[in-house]
Amino acid sequence: MIKEIKQIAKLLKKAKKIALFTHINPDCDALGSTFGLYYALKQLNKKVDIYSKDPFTAVEKVLFDESVIKKTLCRTKEYDLFVACDVPSYFRLGEYEKTFHENQNFVVVDHHQNAGLKGLHNYIDPARSSCCELMLDIIKMLKVKITKEIASCLYVGLSSDTTSFVNSNTNSKSFQTASQLINYGADVCALNETLYHTRTRKSIDFKKYLWNNFKIKGDCAYCVMPYEELSRLKGKKSDCDGYSTSLISIQGVNYSFSIVEEKTGYFSVSMRSKIGYDVRSKAELLGGGGHLCAAGVKFKAKDMEDAKNKVLAVIKKEN
Repeated sequence: MIKEIKQIAKLLKKAKKIALFTHINPDCDALGSTFGLYYALKQLNKKVDIYSKDPFTAVEKVLFDESVIKKTLCRTKEYDLFVACDVPSYFRLGEYEKTFHENQNFVVVDHHQNAGLKGLHNYIDPARSSCCELMLDIIKMLKVKITKEIASCLYVGLSSDTTSFVNSNTNSKSFQTASQLINYGADVCALNETLYHTRTRKSIDFKKYLWNNFKIKGDCAYCVMPYEELSRLKGKKSDCDGYSTSLISIQGVNYSFSIVEEKTGYFSVSMRSKIGYDVRSKAELLGGGGHLCAAGVKFKAKDMEDAKNKVLAVIKKEN
């Protein structure tokens, strides 16, 4: 691993123009690792840009500077190095998949089980709880000052992906990294206030929908959000991101999932499981992937009933 970290740091130092990317519908770990690297590279006087076409959530807008993001297609000839943060596959790059197929001069930093996206050098470790942990290792190797801004970005991603250090992916390295980031200046109280203790009326409406509409079948809890309901609540997929995490906390439930119909016939599935139960293999059967206890997939289906039955079928089959 040390060899790969050194090679990636060497490429970053050598490159003059660098483009950063993360996965579609980025979460706080994706944004935290990307922004952390962005601010580190700025110290080295690099021309660096972040590309993402997806809008930020209300919480992400508080934590990260969305004005930095380029939402256009990437003019690849303008850059001499490309970096994928928190991305395991070409598919998860969304509209920027073509950029990576056409340019081999890229590196990958990720903590997912890799699904085909590999570049010149890759720092990939599924044993780590967040991509931000890996990014801290790389930033240290760049020999730049780890500012409060960088530390805050990385802490947000680490805390978010472990849900404040309670998820099954949390380990001793998670706490060691958190301790380092606090020492570098991350304001934990303020960040936690934004991440976990800020509620909008809209978020309350979506929580109300969850607890009024969830179902349990066997040891699996689930909630579905049809497009009509999503429109009625004036929301989007990101407003439902915590559904599967909330449902897995129910006593006696070993699997949970939520399905959001983002537009007619297109479904986004978030899946969770308790320790000792593998939800990644189930997501893979549907064409998705992720971690053992947290995974997801997007697919087309005739209607919500069809989509729901597809997910229930793989859970029943694997059990």
